[in-house]
Amino acid sequence: MTELKFDANAAAKLKRNFLKLLQNAATIEAALESAGMEPIKLLHYLDRDADFDAAFQKIINQKLELAFLDAALKTKSPTILSFALTNRLAEKYNKAKAPALPPETQAQIILTDITDAGDN
Repeated sequence: MTELKFDANAAAKLKRNFLKLLQNAATIEAALESAGMEPIKLLHYLDRDADFDAAFQKIINQKLELAFLDAALKTKSPTILSFALTNRLAEKYNKAKAPALPPETQAQIILTDITDAGDN
């Protein structure tokens, strides 16, 4: 029983350490190497630990967002900058886009039987 508790504690420590390293790592591979975690173990934790998966996804999403913004600013491409602004600051830069209507207010198609009951 003590061995299982130790394994759970060791796994929790490994996951926390990996997430901390991932925040500053250039790649997932670098974070894995620094943490001493095998890629298969990462996949196992992502599959079986919802809290770990959520923390991992949050870090990855932040890294992707920062990389996209950095690339957008470096390219000075009007298309990329416009895309970045309209998606990040939609209320300010995406005024032409109408907000989505709730399902109950969207147009509906109603099919009816159009045969005349008196023709039988």
